[in-house]
Amino acid sequence: MKLSKRKQNRVLKEDWLSFLYEEILLYCENDSVDFSGYNLNKNPFLTELQQKHQFSLIDKMKDVKKGQTDTFYFTNSKGKIESFFSHLRNALAHNRIFVNPNDLSFIIEDKSGNKLTMYAEISSFEKLKLIVTEIKKKYKK
Repeated sequence: MKLSKRKQNRVLKEDWLSFLYEEILLYCENDSVDFSGYNLNKNPFLTELQQKHQFSLIDKMKDVKKGQTDTFYFTNSKGKIESFFSHLRNALAHNRIFVNPNDLSFIIEDKSGNKLTMYAEISSFEKLKLIVTEIKKKYKK
């Protein structure tokens, strides 16, 4: 899959930036969140959340399908939750969030070198907020 070309102008709204900074970047970049020892694949809460809120976390980049709305494809090198948040953090920090101005859907990408390590097409910012908030609320070791 080809990487998207980043733009110089800001595409994120002020309230989006605030949420992304507070709920994702600071969540990843602090010393009090302990991601160790947690296996999401064996905990039913993630399956329940995905079904209830109609989204998918797929920790395999080889399965990427364009057009799959509210599906996050990513490499899992740190455990599923930590990898998910780390990729979101990187997308924000490296200007790899691409908003469709017509309907405010967007694409999130992360990369290592020239290789995609996360790809997601999200239907709305409210959907992303819901997913992040629900995972954080239920996340426990």
